[in-house]
Amino acid sequence: MKIKVQYGQSLMDIAVQQYGSAGALWDLAADNGHALDADVFAGDELVIRDSYPDTAIPIYADYLTGNSIKIVSHQGGNLEHIEVLSTNDNEIITDNDQNGLEI
Repeated sequence: MKIKVQYGQSLMDIAVQQYGSAGALWDLAADNGHALDADVFAGDELVIRDSYPDTAIPIYADYLTGNSIKIVSHQGGNLEHIEVLSTNDNEIITDNDQNGLEI
C-alpha cells in the first residue's frame, strides 16, 4: 500500500502512525530507500507494508488508524484534523483531548 505524506510529517511520524512504534522507522526508511533522517514532503508517496514489521505495536497502530489520527511533529502552518500524541512512564498514549490508550 502507498500513503501520501501530510504537511509537517516526518518519517518518524509516519512510522508511529502506520506501525505504532518509533522502532519501525528503520523498516519504513529501508522500504522506501531513505536514510533515517531523510526529509519527506507533503505529497510524497511512501510504501507501507501490508503486514506489520517485527518492530511494530499493532494495537497502537490500529488505534491511530481506527480513529483517523494523523501524527505531525511540525507545529507550524495549517494543521486541521491533526492530533499530537504523547506518552508517559506508564506507557499510556494521550491525545489533545486527554483520551488515553494503555499499551
